[in-house]
Amino acid sequence: MQPSSTIINVSRATIEEREDRERYKQLAREQERNPFALVVVDGDGYIFDEDFLKDGGQGTSRAAKQPNDTIKDSLH
Repeated sequence: MQPSSTIINVSRATIEEREDRERYKQLAREQERNPFALVVVDGDGYIFDEDFLKDGGQGTSRAAKQPNDTIKDSLH
């Protein structure tokens, strides 16, 4: 009866291996869903673009959006 118990043990190991693989895949999918990047900017001494100032309110919006867009582009 040893061969059948060996087959059962191999089957259990195969099932456990598949379950482990599925758990790993699930964890990987969860991490891909919410990737993030932390960016710290030291603005001391930064020369502000005069075009942003000339455009008033729209310039401030563009000034805030530009670094964000640049960072997103560099991550893709």
